[in-house]
Amino acid sequence: MLPTVVIQGLNITAIAASCVVLVGVASIVEVLNRLDLVHGEYSRKAVHISLGVILAWLPLYLSQQEIIVVCVIGFTLAVVDRYVRIYRSGFEVKRWTIGELIYPVGVAAAALLFDDPAVYTIAVLHIALCDGFASVVGTALQGKQYHIFGGQKSYIGSATFCVISFALLAGFLLAVGTLTTTTLLFAFASAIVLSVVEGVFSGGFDNLAVPIVAGYMVQFLS
Repeated sequence: MLPTVVIQGLNITAIAASCVVLVGVASIVEVLNRLDLVHGEYSRKAVHISLGVILAWLPLYLSQQEIIVVCVIGFTLAVVDRYVRIYRSGFEVKRWTIGELIYPVGVAAAALLFDDPAVYTIAVLHIALCDGFASVVGTALQGKQYHIFGGQKSYIGSATFCVISFALLAGFLLAVGTLTTTTLLFAFASAIVLSVVEGVFSGGFDNLAVPIVAGYMVQFLS
């Protein structure tokens, strides 16, 4: 077992272990990309989804401050990678995006704004699962697309976002024991609002807008 190193109240060992796991997962996807087993948007979203799921559950052993430190490290690595391009899968998409930079900012914002670990988790899962699978399904099915503020989205992708969002919100209501017909209707309305938010923001900025709005929606539902 690794010795626990604590500096100014921060568990450096846990922070370092989290970063190693996150980089390791991203590296596995990159290897699969270089072996031509996963490409383009699928490769990018494989990283998006897998890292997001891990980040969503960090409150199990990290404090809010420690999660923010992990995000700062992630942001720094993402900035460096835009120049050295070790992880080429992030640059195979043809559209303009800085989603890999905004992603850790969005997670850090969720950690900063929401004290309740459950609220944080649901907020981050919205960018990990809802946004991630919306893009995967939209790319796979090649449905009819729409454009807002220069961004390109698909109707089937937005519908996928809405369905997964509703499932997450309903699951949260069930877990906290407040699932009623009324709260379920509010959850459905919230999922629609969040789908619109994801559709409006492009260029990766949905990675910031979605977790913030989702967090406040969850707080309202709870």
